[in-house]
Amino acid sequence: MKAASGKHRIAFVIQRYGEGLTGGAEAECRQIAERMTRYYEVEVLTTTALDHLSWRNVLPAGRSELNGVAVCRFPSEAERNLAGFHRIYDRIFLTQLTPEEEHEMLRQQGPHCPKLIQYLHDCREDYDAFVFFTYMYYPTCLGLPLVKSKAAFVPTAHDETALYMHLLDELFRQTPHLLFNSHEERHLLQRRFNLPGNVGRVVGLGVEAADPGPPDPAWEPLAERLRGHQVLMYLGRVENGKGCDELVDFFLRYRDQVSREDLLLMLVGKRTLPIPDHPQILPTGHVSEYVKQQLLRTVDVVVASSPYESLSLAALEGLLFERPLLVNGRSPVLVGHCLRSNGGLWYRDFEDFSEALSVLLDSPELRQRMGAQGRQYVQTNFRWEDVERAYREVLDGIISGSPGNGQRG
Repeated sequence: MKAASGKHRIAFVIQRYGEGLTGGAEAECRQIAERMTRYYEVEVLTTTALDHLSWRNVLPAGRSELNGVAVCRFPSEAERNLAGFHRIYDRIFLTQLTPEEEHEMLRQQGPHCPKLIQYLHDCREDYDAFVFFTYMYYPTCLGLPLVKSKAAFVPTAHDETALYMHLLDELFRQTPHLLFNSHEERHLLQRRFNLPGNVGRVVGLGVEAADPGPPDPAWEPLAERLRGHQVLMYLGRVENGKGCDELVDFFLRYRDQVSREDLLLMLVGKRTLPIPDHPQILPTGHVSEYVKQQLLRTVDVVVASSPYESLSLAALEGLLFERPLLVNGRSPVLVGHCLRSNGGLWYRDFEDFSEALSVLLDSPELRQRMGAQGRQYVQTNFRWEDVERAYREVLDGIISGSPGNGQRG
């Protein structure tokens, strides 16, 4: 159904949406939705929540607009009960949940927004295609089956225990148009769900420097603090699930091992993890785009500590700004970036971390060479023109009735 503009109508469905959210899937969805407005009438169906831990209703329900994208928000029925969620979630490490327990875990995971699901049911004929982001949330698991013949699915998946719940089996196998962030994610999901080798395509994301905006006065005192130091920077949500607890532990052990007082660890992003009060650890919280880009031009090494990634925009931004990477070797995606770019090293334990960090810090020539190789890798493989073309081919295929499973990435 074409809108009044004459364009086909596309709905993006995601658990949170907005500017300034610390979440890779949320940032990816917003960037793609905004770019697709050039070709389609785009609307985002999401919740009124901003925080992924509580799902507290913060923004007003109803319709609004953000950067040219129409946004329709639905309230969550209740804030997340973390104790109730973990009573079920923690059991998946020990035993297979019953179907009833799996669905209860999904409800507890949230955001529990039945009004969004009801809207999808009632208004599915008003849209020509749908794009669902992230596999392990209530809006995707309950909403995608309602519109599966018109849906593209961007799972943003990594190898975690929740991926092996049975309720996901049909979700992945019934979706004709799968869009993967990386070759490693594609291989993982092909193995897990026994998907045909030609299913879906690797699309990823375009990576380029955003407009930094006007100079931020917060930068100068921060730059003064960094002067005369070598700096290791983590960028993203500062929490256990991102490997930040291990990173802090490894950094402090390394600092004691080499007795270097000129070394700093910066943790840039929203923090839910208690951080030791240490003069060589700087938790900055969220920073402006201007400050972030200044940091990326200044620091010596960008660290990506999460064992769970489907793409890692932060790592790719580090490479774009010619910073070598030090990444968690338990993430196949991050190791893949390092191997294909020759722009980073990885660790699986403290000994690996210590050796790799020493190699990077002690060789400016190596850092420069790896940084240049990393930038070339990003500019070659993560171009917006290629991403836009891929999304248009998939969406136009859905609109024209293409079956989708024969597409190769």
